[in-house]
Amino acid sequence: MSPAMAGDTAVPFRVPARFMAVGALGLAAFWTAVAAAPRLALAHPSLPGVLSLVHVFTLLFGASVLMGALHQLMPVLLIARLRGAAWGGLTWAAATAGGAAIVAGFALGSRSAWLATGGALILVAATILLTALIRTARAAPRIDAVAATVLAAAVALWGTVALGGLVAAGRLVPALAILAASFTTTSCLQLETRITLNEDGSATVTERLRLTRDL
Repeated sequence: MSPAMAGDTAVPFRVPARFMAVGALGLAAFWTAVAAAPRLALAHPSLPGVLSLVHVFTLLFGASVLMGALHQLMPVLLIARLRGAAWGGLTWAAATAGGAAIVAGFALGSRSAWLATGGALILVAATILLTALIRTARAAPRIDAVAATVLAAAVALWGTVALGGLVAAGRLVPALAILAASFTTTSCLQLETRITLNEDGSATVTERLRLTRDL
């Protein structure tokens, strides 16, 4: 049995299961809302009700499922113990509370404090998760191309959450809104991944995250 599957190194089932449960509830809530108020599907995307429904799908369903999968997938791919697994409960609580706050904030008419609080909580969750995955990758004996791609997805998730949090915080601090608008229209993050195939069949992965600007 591989180390990642051994009882003393396996990710506790409750860690990804919590995220998957929230994801299932989020998906059910999304389709229930669409069935109850189909007009929202055709309404203008800037309406608070539409934004609330969109974030039920993207945060309570999509982000929850992705975070849960990353907790389980990386240790399996790297055949290594997940570093910081004990923080999984906090990551789940912050992500779930943050997503719920953003959904409620839009549903109540775009409450800025709710949106900023929710954005901050989700950013905390994404940061804890990304830190755990990077620590796990650094401690692994080898990283193949698949694991590197999954890690890149975690970096992209963090970047998306960070930008969303900046937009949400801009509702309270206008200067941040200007910064977010400038960033989204003139810049992009690029994750460069170089994979070198070794003689023993393993792969050496070098990653670099850089900011590029369109002039």
